[in-house]
Amino acid sequence: MIRLSLIKRLRREEKGATLVEFAIVAPVLILMIMGIFDMAHSQYTSALINGAMQKAGRDLTLESAGSNEQAIDTLVTNQIMNVAPASATITLDKLAHFDFSDIGEAEQIVEDDGNQICDPGETYIDSNGNGQ
Repeated sequence: MIRLSLIKRLRREEKGATLVEFAIVAPVLILMIMGIFDMAHSQYTSALINGAMQKAGRDLTLESAGSNEQAIDTLVTNQIMNVAPASATITLDKLAHFDFSDIGEAEQIVEDDGNQICDPGETYIDSNGNGQ
């Protein structure tokens, strides 16, 4: 009998309802906010790195780029390290293409055996100057 009256009294009580509702909604809300911050940080990082790469690309097309190449590499590395973890390893690969249709194309190989694969000892035309 005492239990029944206690349950009836608790069912009518609404003082803690807001706290219970917030406890249900809060984890979802916090996860959504954290996800938004994570996406915003990813976008910021991507924009910063793309901007540094584009500036380096423009700077490397200048006539004086040969003597400033190390300084340009340092600027790009410093920009990336502003947003990358301290333990990150940064490797820069510079490629040159005559036009956009050359991107991703294999370089011309001088075939000895006709298998369309650049085997060790076969020569190729290194059109982009990357040594590969």
